[in-house]
Amino acid sequence: MRAVRAAAAIGALALLATACASLPPCPARGGPVWAEWTSPRIVLVTDLDDADARAVLEDLERTRVAVQLAAWRRAPEPRTRLTVIVFRSDSAKRVFLNVRYGAAAIATRSHQAFIVGSGAEHDGVMTQMIVWALSFHYGLAGRVPWFDEGLGLYLASLTVDAAGVVSYGEADLGLLSAVRRRGLARFESLWEPVTLENRTTFAPTSWLAVHYLFNHEPERFLDFQRRLEKAPDARAAWAAAFPDIPPAEMSGRLSEYFHHSGTFSSFRARLPPAPYEAQKTPLQDADVHALRALLYAATPEARSDLARAEIAEAFRLDPVNLPAAYVSREILHDEPTELELPRRLVGAHPESPTAWLLLARARTARHELEEAGEAWEEMRRFGGQPDGPVSVELRVARPD
Repeated sequence: MRAVRAAAAIGALALLATACASLPPCPARGGPVWAEWTSPRIVLVTDLDDADARAVLEDLERTRVAVQLAAWRRAPEPRTRLTVIVFRSDSAKRVFLNVRYGAAAIATRSHQAFIVGSGAEHDGVMTQMIVWALSFHYGLAGRVPWFDEGLGLYLASLTVDAAGVVSYGEADLGLLSAVRRRGLARFESLWEPVTLENRTTFAPTSWLAVHYLFNHEPERFLDFQRRLEKAPDARAAWAAAFPDIPPAEMSGRLSEYFHHSGTFSSFRARLPPAPYEAQKTPLQDADVHALRALLYAATPEARSDLARAEIAEAFRLDPVNLPAAYVSREILHDEPTELELPRRLVGAHPESPTAWLLLARARTARHELEEAGEAWEEMRRFGGQPDGPVSVELRVARPD
């Protein structure tokens, strides 16, 4: 196996030399320094200068708290930090993300979420991705297209001023204009992914639906989310929460709301003070290659060949590089029954839940259930979470 990996690493160097020409070199070769910055709720991975990195981390931390306050005020705080990847230049981000994508949320079986951005300025798309990540944590994301799209757009314009006052829910003039020009999509069509037929009306109608529910049906919207988290069928969750509003009736209500009775209320709340000390940890070149592997492997236009080349280079520099192993095993699903690497990872990182996760996966794939159970227990002991969304008591945030 070591000989195979060595040969792969040699081939990877040639592939990387041509495929990554538009990326800056790694730190050891004179490129920008990558670092991991942590706050209570965020892990920021970036090559921004220190001042910009601190500003972005503070903005993300405040936005993350504000989204929780605005959408799920009484839901329990997620135990894990949200990882956000930010490049200093848009051109570097575009190596991994097509210009069609402002950002990408990456959810794996162990529910680690990654968001990609560029630059030091606040970006409403990043707010939408934070909404998606929290929704995923609560078992809601990916169930109903209109809910995912509408809630993200509803909170995208959320702001936090210098005094810590959160404002959200104001009418989006661009989306209102889109409805005036193109009309509304049928609510029935919003339960399926966007199509050529409704792509110009899908987002504005989804936003309007969430706006209507926040303003006129907050308690039943809460009930719908509680049911959605547990129900195998999303439409059944809607029918149980809104027995008097079938999808066809909802279309009429949205039309009436837009043309005649819409109030478009906005809400304000104050963030609690939460001082913290940001922690910075520089990344080694092997970790930078593992980061690139993650982005090649898991962003919308995945390139598994380039991801594996980056993994090979990371292992050449660090044979027990945990992030590279994670991408290889959890995202690319390489060598699922091989035990040597997970054992070495546990030996090198004995308190890492990720190392124990990879060993548990391998043991499970080999049907070594007793040993797998022991590895799962070790993963949980060091802070890892079990598979599956977290069952929570949700609460739509409206002023009491």
